[in-house]
Amino acid sequence: MHDFDIEIANIQCHGNTLHDIAKITFVLQEGRQEGRQEGSNRNDHHVEAALHSLLLDYTIHHELFGIVANHIVGLDSLNGISPQSLSSIVWAFTKVRLFHRELFDKIGDHIVQLQSLDDFNPEHISNTIWAFANASSIPHHPQLFDKIGDFIVSNNSS
Repeated sequence: MHDFDIEIANIQCHGNTLHDIAKITFVLQEGRQEGRQEGSNRNDHHVEAALHSLLLDYTIHHELFGIVANHIVGLDSLNGISPQSLSSIVWAFTKVRLFHRELFDKIGDHIVQLQSLDDFNPEHISNTIWAFANASSIPHHPQLFDKIGDFIVSNNSS
């Protein structure tokens, strides 16, 4: 059992929350191990559904979100995580007002370093911008806003 699995197992939780966090972990781990196929979004709905479910359980979401954040921050690369999942992760953290600076920095830096934002649809873009703009205790990520702004302008002019 890995340290991450032990952390999850030690949480006393009710309902489907442990199952939801396991789905998030599985999807993130699968993406990291296998890499993403071009245009594949086969597991994105699991991440999004699990995050939405966690939003509903206010009794333990702080601890679970912290474990998820630490896991993502500890990943060597976010290349296996889809734009939908990246935007859903920062959206969910902002929605419950949990501002994990290292997580937001890692995701923001990853998006800035991407060659193109063509895999981001308008919903991914708007959720990401909303999350970073409303993460009140985290300084805004100017390079992210510049990258997304440039992407929007270039798409509207073509």
